[in-house]
Amino acid sequence: MLVWPIMGALRYLTEFTGSRYDPQAIEQWLDWLKQAQTILGARSDRMTAKARIETLCAATRPRSGKVRRTLQAALRKQPLPKLALPPLPDPYWR
Repeated sequence: MLVWPIMGALRYLTEFTGSRYDPQAIEQWLDWLKQAQTILGARSDRMTAKARIETLCAATRPRSGKVRRTLQAALRKQPLPKLALPPLPDPYWR
């Protein structure tokens, strides 16, 4: 998932360029970016785990659906944050 690294870069860029502004002015943006990075990171981790489960199961001989089902069930038990972000804050750079 390409979005997650972009969010991290955007967060660090905001911290860097935000140093030219009042720290309170960028606080809402940094909070929003941190929350987005956490949510998208967890979802990216889930997609990576699913892909690795499929790769592992495809390489296993004989192929057993039980292994796949067990690993996928364990993955589903892990909490996944809702894909819901608050509206973007007002621009701090204006």
